[in-house]
Amino acid sequence: LRTGDYVVPRLNPCGRPHLNAAPLYNWASCLTAGLVGGDGYARYRVWSAAFGVGAALAAVALGAALFAPEVGLLAGLLLSLNLYFTYFHGARACVVDAGLASFVGWMVVCYARAARAGGAGLGW
Repeated sequence: LRTGDYVVPRLNPCGRPHLNAAPLYNWASCLTAGLVGGDGYARYRVWSAAFGVGAALAAVALGAALFAPEVGLLAGLLLSLNLYFTYFHGARACVVDAGLASFVGWMVVCYARAARAGGAGLGW
């Protein structure tokens, strides 16, 4: 953020580039770092948490669309309480895995709703 180089973000003061994360996540973190106060890790985890909530909501919507609202609620709760999704590769880990789960989940929700509505053009 200090260097203004959003193409190759540098995480530490010695100037080494941070290349072990997805560029989209680094760019999003750089763009919103000023909105989240403090110098802690919270400003780097905002996107991961938001994508984690989005993935849980996608599980709720998909379960409700395919089966029943109770099934959707159970699916969202089970995903939110999953240790690996929440802590290691998801909502808290500052990685883009939760974003991928969220985007794919919402894509499947849109596909399921379109297929239920008659879905012209879904027979690829």
